Amino acid sequence: MPSAHEENYDGWQLRLSSSRTKRINSVNFPGKPEGAINLDEKISFCEVYYNKHRHPCRFRITPLTDPASLENELSIRRYQPIDKTDILVQDLNPSRSIQQNTSVKFEKNLTQDWLNVICDLTERDKEEDKRSLLDTLNRIEIDTCYASILVDGKIAACGLATFNDGLMGLFEIATDPAHQRKGLGRQLIDQLLNEAVKRDIKTAYLQVVQSNETGRTFWTAMGFSQELYSYQYWVQPYDG
Repeated sequence: MPSAHEENYDGWQLRLSSSRTKRINSVNFPGKPEGAINLDEKISFCEVYYNKHRHPCRFRITPLTDPASLENELSIRRYQPIDKTDILVQDLNPSRSIQQNTSVKFEKNLTQDWLNVICDLTERDKEEDKRSLLDTLNRIEIDTCYASILVDGKIAACGLATFNDGLMGLFEIATDPAHQRKGLGRQLIDQLLNEAVKRDIKTAYLQVVQSNETGRTFWTAMGFSQELYSYQYWVQPYDG
């Protein structure tokens, strides 16, 4: 998910958007560069940067985080760790064969109907939330597939897939509560995995919060049993 603004600060990547999505409103670590600025000064700079835009300062801590002492320093500043998340991957079998499901609809471009439904299902109730998601999705430059399953002419389940460099990413997967436990999510993912194989995609990936046991069970059943790495957000105490 692309951010509206990115700034490199002494090897740290500061990502900023109007969206509520944490990944595009946080400090990220694209590698392990040799930083020249004092750690305390760097954190303070980031806090001012995000607070100026009415966001708490967030750090997305991954195995690439540099320096290793950052978490300890954030703890001293009373940052709170939240949403520990696993990146799960699945190597795709090019010979996989799933019967085509005609109720699954793929769109290359975002439609207003898809946007309205995903906002309803993910509790983006405010117009500003919808506009922020729309802006984020419109910034995606790689191949995208907006998938949905129709029941009685209405979207009952939907999701987003991106395709790039032999990888498929799965995002925004949701099912209408009125249609849950009917296998719609499985049908949707099966067809997206089929689409990935058609595009010669080798690996599919997604992210799932560790506390979401139901989601983890579902994705394991769908073949996403390999954990690539984990990350966690550390969030600044902020009242702005």
